[in-house]
Amino acid sequence: MTRAPGSNVLPAAWMGALLVAAADLLTQRVTGSALLPVGVVTGVAGGAWPAWLLRAERTADRV
Repeated sequence: MTRAPGSNVLPAAWMGALLVAAADLLTQRVTGSALLPVGVVTGVAGGAWPAWLLRAERTADRV
């Protein structure tokens, strides 16, 4: 994510916190009164993010 050498624990922690907070906010706004576990939205977004990164890396390798 940072392309910096060494330990990237802090940026990873911030990204995880941002992902959970965004998933919680999205779940509250989209579902309204219906109950949807935050883990569902977190799983979808958390799965899409690495897939996007892998695709971007694969595309960059072709150039």
